[in-house]
Amino acid sequence: MGLPIPRESYAASCNHEDGYISEVEEIDPIMWLSDDGKKLPSCLYEQSLCQSSGFKATPIWFDQDLEDDDDEDVEWAPPHL
Repeated sequence: MGLPIPRESYAASCNHEDGYISEVEEIDPIMWLSDDGKKLPSCLYEQSLCQSSGFKATPIWFDQDLEDDDDEDVEWAPPHL
């Protein structure tokens, strides 16, 4: 998508040598997900793999059931920067 990573995220401050894999960090979901009235997970997890030329691979995930009380589907929305 070409969007920069959130400045407050762990990935933004993780500056290590190529091949470094960070610890799993618990982060506030609002850093990566848009708060547009949909139910968000209570927390996200983030981990970074430092690559050459300043690139990083940063998976984010949650391990919580997000079903609403009225069983409606919850859709993910990209952050608005």
